[in-house]
Amino acid sequence: MTSSQNEMNEIKLSYVISTYNKLPYLKEAMKHLLDNVEDDEEVIVADAGSTDGTVEYLAELYKEGKIDQFLSEPDRGEAHGFNKCFLMAQGELIKIITDDDVFYYPAIKECKNFMLKYKEIDVMGGDYAGVSLKNLTQVRRYNWVRQYRKWLDNQRVAYWGGLGLMIRKKSLALTGLFDINFTQVDIEYSMRVSYRNANIAFNTAILATRISNPQSNLRNMGKKIRQEYRRAWFLYGSSKTVVVEALKRNFNSVRQIVERITKYYRWKDCSQKRYRICEEENIATKMLNKNKICDNTRNDDLKSSVENAFDFSLKFMDEYNNSISHTILYKGK
Repeated sequence: MTSSQNEMNEIKLSYVISTYNKLPYLKEAMKHLLDNVEDDEEVIVADAGSTDGTVEYLAELYKEGKIDQFLSEPDRGEAHGFNKCFLMAQGELIKIITDDDVFYYPAIKECKNFMLKYKEIDVMGGDYAGVSLKNLTQVRRYNWVRQYRKWLDNQRVAYWGGLGLMIRKKSLALTGLFDINFTQVDIEYSMRVSYRNANIAFNTAILATRISNPQSNLRNMGKKIRQEYRRAWFLYGSSKTVVVEALKRNFNSVRQIVERITKYYRWKDCSQKRYRICEEENIATKMLNKNKICDNTRNDDLKSSVENAFDFSLKFMDEYNNSISHTILYKGK
């Protein structure tokens, strides 16, 4: 798809990316994104002034008509970069794409079609998984749908990760832009939209896989993670909710420690028999096979490691999503 083609089509979806000095990851993320962009979609990238060749790479993509808009200038973090993209977006819908994570585009298309059908939906959330760049033997499913159900069933303030986020552009007037004072932008944003009682839907499929790597935004936060969480609860949660959630976290921590000590797990096999789900901790673990690409811990080549992580994550999401019954939850259905 080229920019001239976009001008001939009404843009339904804008993919937005905020990036900074993550060229090996960005190249892999862009490769898969550009393979899935449709004629009624556009790609917008905000770079924070990278010095690793990102600017030249994006300029070439723009020259070739593969991306529709991009800018490179200093900013105040990932949230600031995404906000710039939000304001540049021409699509009816906006899809968040991060520069070092893997996305499952068949499920993203489901979200797009659902939001185009149900015009009253402001925000779509979605579940995702996580892997470590240095250890592709274990996949964690975050199971954010449990948090969404708290809001859906009881209208309680809830939170979930942002890799599944899709936002209706005109709804930004209700939900607001991302808060640049938070590193965990998605946690604050989801609490805010649930607090404001926006119309929220949720796809129970795994829409993305987060790749934990040395450049991940959360890797060096330390205690700040919990501090930000508490600050968001102070803004949007009642004092009673804060106490209840704190008690639950402490109880769950003790429970998890006991489970690990006793090594008691209940496993549920997926139909493919290559992944197993730990119901207690929501862990999807890859059955190791020496003939499969699954372990890159001995590979010092970053490019190869990133490619392996993307390939592994895509295979996992494809097999997992095709082995379970997933749906889109929405109170208006």
